[in-house]
Amino acid sequence: METPDTLVSQCRNVAKMPDGPQKDSMKEIGEEMLIEREQRGEITAALREQLVRILHSGVESE
Repeated sequence: METPDTLVSQCRNVAKMPDGPQKDSMKEIGEEMLIEREQRGEITAALREQLVRILHSGVESE
């Protein structure tokens, strides 16, 4: 299982991708993965929300 730091890094990498269908697909897959991990109790809701923000913007807070 990845550490939160690894998940943050993975989300940032997706956020840095050039805009386009591949990035959109990666964001969608990433969000689904984070929701599944939250449901399994691997991450908290707060961490999932933070990671989704990073996934979309590349930064931790807005």
